[in-house]
Amino acid sequence: QVTQTDAVGNQSIATTLAFNLALDVPTGVDGEITQFALMDTATQVITEVDPRLFWLSDKELPTLSGVVRGTLGANTLVWRVTNAAGVAGSWNTITLTDAQKTTLQETGQLTWHVTPSSLATGAGLLSLGLRNVYGQTNILSTRAYVYQDDLALPEPVVSWLNAFESSTTTHTATATPTVKVTGLKPHAIAQYQWLTGNDAAELQQTDWSTTLSRPATEGTYYLFVRQADVLTGKASAPTHALGIDLVTSGPNTILAEGLYYEPIDGLTPSATTITRTLLADPTTSGDMGDLHPGRTVVVNNSWRDADVGGTLFLRWGNVLKTHTITQDDVKNSKIFVELTPEEILNQPGRTTVQAWTTDLLGHTSSVTSRVFTVDPAWVA
Repeated sequence: QVTQTDAVGNQSIATTLAFNLALDVPTGVDGEITQFALMDTATQVITEVDPRLFWLSDKELPTLSGVVRGTLGANTLVWRVTNAAGVAGSWNTITLTDAQKTTLQETGQLTWHVTPSSLATGAGLLSLGLRNVYGQTNILSTRAYVYQDDLALPEPVVSWLNAFESSTTTHTATATPTVKVTGLKPHAIAQYQWLTGNDAAELQQTDWSTTLSRPATEGTYYLFVRQADVLTGKASAPTHALGIDLVTSGPNTILAEGLYYEPIDGLTPSATTITRTLLADPTTSGDMGDLHPGRTVVVNNSWRDADVGGTLFLRWGNVLKTHTITQDDVKNSKIFVELTPEEILNQPGRTTVQAWTTDLLGHTSSVTSRVFTVDPAWVA
């Protein structure tokens, strides 16, 4: 607005003029953020590190550095941080010494350094800008960063999964083991290594793997797990080992001579039962003795710890019996399967008896067969 005033103080009516003022953003300089570094606060020595990650300790501060080219004039270099949520902070001035200004003027290029006083942990965006006296800023360069202040990664927490869960240290498995790993830091991954002994000193730096595979052969193994930062290559100490007795084959085949027939102890013969049976077998034949009110088929076999919880199947002709294998069965290498006299008498003549084992993971042994002969004429 414009007015005029005379000598005695009279003022005219104001006249309004409207116009648009457009100020161009500052130019004449280009620049870039070339690296993130660590500066030792005691020696002021700057050491290059991974370009996306800062590491802090009592003696180190993160330092941002880069290059500018051109002529500053009355403009200033500024930088700011935008956090992971997209919220931009205030612009901060990069103060140049007279010597630096002279270098830029004479050579047209200058390397600059900035040490942020604070930087929130996490991901963000660092921006380099050129700012004029009117406060207008031209962004010259940006660079994403990850700021992590952990000097040492902790050991992850690891446990067996599914069929391998147990309160014991050693597990028996016939499949590829699976584990649950927790406690991983951002940008860290789990790494695995098998040993045949429980000594972490034997771990080899080159043998760590990001995939958990199954050892190629049966035996006792110990699994060590650590976490490694994918940005820096730093790794935690290994966890305490998880032990496993690895079995890659199915249950043992029951031998033919391990399948035979005997009375239950303590029972007396019955007039309504068979007094004698005859075993017909390519390798063994003869008198099997009197048939008592209760009889058992005895199955001898070398079962493994991996078979505990699995099932022994015994088929007498058309009668199928099952038995869940226990630790005692493994210890004794013997299982008794009871049959009633009726189940035997109802199938006179030559009867095929079969036995096989299936473990918890579905692996099944070969079927073993023997032939028993029951003659009803032998009933007393």
